[in-house]
Amino acid sequence: VFIGESAGNGISLVSGNNTTYNTFIGFRVGRNNTGSSNSFYGYNSGYGNTGSNNSFYGIGAGMGNKGNYNAFFGTNTGYKTTGNYNAFIGYNAGYSNLGGSSNLFMGYHTGYTNTTGSNNVFLGNYSGYYNTTGANNVLIGYQAGVRNTTAPNNIMLGYFSGAWNETGESNTYIGFESGYWSGYLTPSVDPSYNTFVGHQTGKYNQSGAYNTYIGYQSGYSSTTSYGTGSNNVALGYLTGFSNTSGYENIFIGSNAGKANTSGHDNVLMGNFAGSTSATGNYNVYLGSDAGKVSTSSYNTFVGYAAGSKNTTNNGHAMFGYAAGYNNTGDNNT
Repeated sequence: VFIGESAGNGISLVSGNNTTYNTFIGFRVGRNNTGSSNSFYGYNSGYGNTGSNNSFYGIGAGMGNKGNYNAFFGTNTGYKTTGNYNAFIGYNAGYSNLGGSSNLFMGYHTGYTNTTGSNNVFLGNYSGYYNTTGANNVLIGYQAGVRNTTAPNNIMLGYFSGAWNETGESNTYIGFESGYWSGYLTPSVDPSYNTFVGHQTGKYNQSGAYNTYIGYQSGYSSTTSYGTGSNNVALGYLTGFSNTSGYENIFIGSNAGKANTSGHDNVLMGNFAGSTSATGNYNVYLGSDAGKVSTSSYNTFVGYAAGSKNTTNNGHAMFGYAAGYNNTGDNNT
């Protein structure tokens, strides 16, 4: 069925070309087509198509397509695609897609530069815009993973989540601006294997890898000193908020390790545990307010407010309610 000026014009009658079961509606729709079982609607949609079992709706949708089993809805979607089993919905969605297959792109300019990346899901305006060969990614939200190019196996859900990531792989960023600056100006060493869940979690983490940040602004880092620390676990509201280069820490509880910047190998568990310590190392604080204002190292404080006001003194072991609360000496038990 051909309806419209030049619709199906020049369709191949060459022996061996099966050009049956096509429906073309609109000016120049399906012109020079050699495929079969296609449905094209809109100016120039499916122009020069050679694939079969496709559905194209919109101006220039699927123009020059060579793939099969594709569904393109919107102006210029799937332009010159050679891949199969794709669904592109939205203006310029999948515009540069070549051999990429089994992709779902929905939104204005989603997956715009994708060439051979396959098995991706991009939902939201500009999500996955610069993706070229990256595969197996799920990017959902306005500009989620917008700069992802070759990285595979990422999940980025939320407004600007993972926006600067280009090559970092196997990351999970869930929440408004989570992992926003990951990979900023460091495309060759973009961080991988991070899990950030919550509003602005790990927002300024630049190159730190193998981190788990869960909770509002946990692992947020700094606008002047981007996060580079790795192998940290921060669970709770503002946990590890200021962490930049600190590594191999465990912060659990509201505000636990909040001020930590470069401290490493600490275990701080409990609300406000070690919350003002910036550089202390090898500490174990268990209990709310344990080591709350301590900035020292090599301490073990167990119990509510244990060692709470210990500041610069090192090497303590204090157990029990408010044990060593106002301690000022070193190496006490």
